Amino acid sequence: MSFRNEQSTNSQEASGRERTASFDRSQTLAVGVIVVAFISTAWIQSRGWFYSDDFYNLTEAQRRAFGWDYLTRDLFGHVVPGFMAQVWLVANPGGARYDVAMASMLATYLAMIVLSRVVATKLGAPKTVAWWAAALTALNVALVPSLTWWAASLNYLSSAVFGLLFVWGHLCWLDKRKSRYLLGATVSFWLAMSMSEGAVVVLIAAVGISAWQYCEGDFRDRALALVKMWPAWLAYGLAVLAVGALVLGQSEGFGADPPDPANLLMFPCVLLAQGYLPSLVGLSLGSIESNVAAMIGLVCLLGAALGIRLWIRRTGPRCWWPIAIVVCTLVVRSLFVAWARFDPLGFFAARDQRYFSDLVWLGPVLIAGAWNYLPAPAPQTKRITRFEPAVLALGIAVVTGLIGQAAEAPNMGPMGAKTYRDRFMGSYRMAIAEEPDATMLDIAAGEDLAPALLARYSLLSRTITFGVDGLEFNNPDGPLLGVDPSGLVGPVKLEPRAVLDLSTLDPNAVTLESVVNVDTAGTATGGACWTAGESTASVVLVFEEPLAKDTYVLDLVGVQASTSWSERPPMIYAYGESTSDRSRLDFVVHSKPAGHGRDRDLRGSHDRVLLTPTPFGASGLIFEISPRQELCLASLTLSQIVAR
Repeated sequence: MSFRNEQSTNSQEASGRERTASFDRSQTLAVGVIVVAFISTAWIQSRGWFYSDDFYNLTEAQRRAFGWDYLTRDLFGHVVPGFMAQVWLVANPGGARYDVAMASMLATYLAMIVLSRVVATKLGAPKTVAWWAAALTALNVALVPSLTWWAASLNYLSSAVFGLLFVWGHLCWLDKRKSRYLLGATVSFWLAMSMSEGAVVVLIAAVGISAWQYCEGDFRDRALALVKMWPAWLAYGLAVLAVGALVLGQSEGFGADPPDPANLLMFPCVLLAQGYLPSLVGLSLGSIESNVAAMIGLVCLLGAALGIRLWIRRTGPRCWWPIAIVVCTLVVRSLFVAWARFDPLGFFAARDQRYFSDLVWLGPVLIAGAWNYLPAPAPQTKRITRFEPAVLALGIAVVTGLIGQAAEAPNMGPMGAKTYRDRFMGSYRMAIAEEPDATMLDIAAGEDLAPALLARYSLLSRTITFGVDGLEFNNPDGPLLGVDPSGLVGPVKLEPRAVLDLSTLDPNAVTLESVVNVDTAGTATGGACWTAGESTASVVLVFEEPLAKDTYVLDLVGVQASTSWSERPPMIYAYGESTSDRSRLDFVVHSKPAGHGRDRDLRGSHDRVLLTPTPFGASGLIFEISPRQELCLASLTLSQIVAR
């Protein structure tokens, strides 16, 4: 060997060692970024609490038996048995504690990061590139809504984990064609859809990857190769049909009000421009003023179009596939979101990033998988020059991702819920120290904790009590405490606005409207009784003056309802100008004697019931009695809450 060749060989070996060392340092840096992201996420989650429909989910999980009926019940228009199972585990064995819910969120987040790296490696990415794909996934600002809100994490992060398992299992089956991999992929696919039906779009990624990596030739050759994979498509199709049948059979709300076709077609562009693309570089447009958000979104869309153009010119047609898979998957997913959610949310849903947080791994993982198809750089190009643009872009993505997460987290609802809860508990302890025998009025919590649209599930006894022992509600014989919208607790009293003593009245002449469909009416000891006929009966109580909308308290004495547990209990409605203009009052029953405990509705006998329904205004009340059932009542007092 000549000295020149030996020198060349030594130079190549040194270059290889230097390149390996550089990759090792880069891999260590990527892992460090993931560790920082995980620790910061844990800290952010510790600043939050349960929020919004978390309370509804926890309450229903605690009061219902675990079984198929519970798992497949309609949940706001969705049928998600996997989601319901996770809720039940936290609500019952987990004691409905936030630290248990937080641990489940962090475990799912970590699983998504690790699986992003595993799938990128399976797609052909080198170890270091795969770790950076996982790091960029972990830093995506679109994850913040799902990493802070427990219910959203169960939907979307769990869906992402099983979606990644599905893609990995599919890739293993393509490599080895063993049935166990196909079975695992199918089960993972079904589990992903059981967390969020929108996970069905991950099937597009599986088909696209198959055509990209495992099919050669022109369009016809690729189509034939895909057809030969029919066992996989058959198994996945059966999983989709099973979920579809379940959703159509149980759900009541999905697609009930589809949007206008023009809005439906525009929505994917809005999602890409103002949702997915900004989130890749740490931007969140949810709180940005609309015209500024539109400009940023347009710049992101144009930048993405230019980037795709340059990518295709540099890499050739083989690397079109990752971009095509990402775009197709997001477009179809956005059509699903628009179909089901456009009516209540409009185009804002495109910036509500939890709707695509289960797909944030698509871009980084698939682009990393295209690494081996990138053209090799010219030998004479200096290494530092070749890597400068990539390192710069990666650095910008990392920094903006961290800034975006830090900026977005304080705006999340669970952070406001934690502030509300802390303010409530601090002021409650001070108030109870001054009046140890006081009890809380069970009124609706502030909007920071739970929206009023959740009705009885926004009351204090259904929200603030999770993880808090010793709170007592609605004792009419002792001093009472109330809470303002910000969560501050203070002493209150009840001022009567309407009093009705039924013990002195003829039960047939209770109101100007009289009673409707009452089979029998009579008097009981200290009150009046009504028994319904063969259909539902209505007892109408008319106020002397209409009441403006406010938070009122109904004090019922001597309640007896013969309603069996198989029948609907008596319902209370507030009505406006006419009895047909009515709305049901949602409340939780806190009854005396104490042995009756806290019930959900009016059943059995109660010496006294203090009802604190959600705010209402009315001209009167309607008591609705189930067919052949009886309701007795001694007196009713309607009061307004005032400070004392």
